[in-house]
Amino acid sequence: MFTEVVEDAIEYQVQRGDTLLAIAGRFGANWQVVASANSLRNPDRLYPGQRVTVVIRRITPSLLQDGIVINIPEAVLYYFRNGHVVFSAGVGLGQPGRWRTPTGRFKIISKKRHPIWEVPISIQREMEAEGRVVLTRMPPGPDNPLGEFWLGLSIPGYGIHGTIAPSSIGQYQSHGCIRMHPEDMSRLFSLVEVGTPGFLAYDPVKIAIAGKRLYLETHPDVYGIQRPCLREIEASLRALGISVDWVRVTHLLRAPTRIAEVISAAG
Repeated sequence: MFTEVVEDAIEYQVQRGDTLLAIAGRFGANWQVVASANSLRNPDRLYPGQRVTVVIRRITPSLLQDGIVINIPEAVLYYFRNGHVVFSAGVGLGQPGRWRTPTGRFKIISKKRHPIWEVPISIQREMEAEGRVVLTRMPPGPDNPLGEFWLGLSIPGYGIHGTIAPSSIGQYQSHGCIRMHPEDMSRLFSLVEVGTPGFLAYDPVKIAIAGKRLYLETHPDVYGIQRPCLREIEASLRALGISVDWVRVTHLLRAPTRIAEVISAAG
């Protein structure tokens, strides 16, 4: 169940090497919405020091009162305390296919600064198949893909960590682990403790009521495992007893916008 709609406009100063896709991914935003809000005719043409307004409007999960919730289709991590979001950020997740990020409950079982990357056998085999130098371990440093911080999950082999490829945040390029922008990872690392509970969710469709408005938020079914069924969504919406713009609902399910949209008929 999802109950709260959060709306924000973040002022961001473009850094060297930034792209609009990477900026939007870091904040869990839709890059096309950001481009429109900033009247960017060419979103690839950014320059250092430029001010960009990042528009966010999303429905927050209520799966945990305390802990971490990561919604895979949304590519956003939420950290809750007493039922309130105290931190959120975009994340990078596992590639579709064999490297999917798993779903389910977990706990943080370790916290490490300057982690050593013990390269899994599966990744060693991939390196060999691609003709790359096969690594078995990577010491801390600028080439370590785990970045500066590591939070180990109770799901064996998986963790939340920083990255040396911040442009991959908001994308599905990892081998299953959860990547965060180095600055965001540093903050999360300072907030959580060993034993913190978490949930890896897979919810491409979210619904919420805020005031007299009904919202629908839709995301691509990136792993092809839970395509939204219009009939099920219709049943859920009709049960709320609110007049709905069904044309809008159908459009959002067919063409996800990755932002919470008003679908109440009086909108």
